[in-house]
Amino acid sequence: PVLQAAGLRGIRLVPFGILGLRFFSFANNVPEGDYYLAALAVDDTSRGQGVASMLLDDTEQRAVAAGCTRLVLDVETANHQAQHVYQHRGMTIDSESPAIAFMPNKRVYRMVKTL
Repeated sequence: PVLQAAGLRGIRLVPFGILGLRFFSFANNVPEGDYYLAALAVDDTSRGQGVASMLLDDTEQRAVAAGCTRLVLDVETANHQAQHVYQHRGMTIDSESPAIAFMPNKRVYRMVKTL
C-alpha cells in the first residue's frame, strides 16, 4: 500500500458556504512559522508497525528544515487512536473547532508540538 504524509505550510481552504464558514475560518487559521500537516493516513493493515511514527519523523524534519517552530495538525475529535499516537509524539490539544451547522458531531482538535 502507498502511504503518504502531506505537509503544507500555511494551507488555505476555501469556504464552501455559510454552513461551513466558522469551521473553515478555524481550519484556515495557521500562524506564520507553523508547519501544517494537512493529512496523514496509514492503511489498516500497516497500523501498529511504526509507520505513523516514521511519517511524523519525516514531517518534523521537513518542518525544521523549512524554519518552522511548531508542527500543527487537525484530528477528528472522535479519532481517539490517532490522538493517542500524536500525544505519544509530544503533541497537545490546543483548541477545538466550532461545529458545522447540521453536523454538530463533526469537529476537530487542533494539535500542536513545539519543534
